[in-house]
Amino acid sequence: MAEFMRDRLVYKVFHSTEEDAVDLLMEQFAKSFPETEEDQLATIRETAEDAVATTRESAGWFAISPGGRIEVISPVDIAVGWEEFDGGSGDIFAEVLAEKERQVEKGYTPEHDDEHGGDHLIEVAESYLDTIPADATGADVRTRAIKSIATLVALVELVDRAERANIASLVEEAISEIPEAEV
Repeated sequence: MAEFMRDRLVYKVFHSTEEDAVDLLMEQFAKSFPETEEDQLATIRETAEDAVATTRESAGWFAISPGGRIEVISPVDIAVGWEEFDGGSGDIFAEVLAEKERQVEKGYTPEHDDEHGGDHLIEVAESYLDTIPADATGADVRTRAIKSIATLVALVELVDRAERANIASLVEEAISEIPEAEV
């Protein structure tokens, strides 16, 4: 849980069924906003069901607000939400690029990424978010989200390099198939 998006609480919910996820979110909502009246809970449950139905995954980030909204939230939304909370003083994109540079300085170069592959980068990006402790502060969540996004940028770069390499090899193959002219 992180209290950093103004009046919203953010949770990562792991579940095996959509019903389990809804139950977990409703339980967190009840703990967070115990003053909510019983007749409002049915409507709030519907928003939770809608949010969970859109994730299509066994884990997701959800924002819960005291007004009764429960919605899916992405790591990017978390970072942007922090910027709004922070008065918009931060430049998320600059922070992601700075984190990407720090990763390269630590040895996570394009060559390293190519060697380990895209699946590895996806696992690393997910691990930044999956290991957020329940008592994490907003700053902790934000830092991990920035690291995750920077890692996903590395994944996009890897895909781009692979596409360029594939196109280059296709061109070379096509050229090699052109019959030599007799002189």
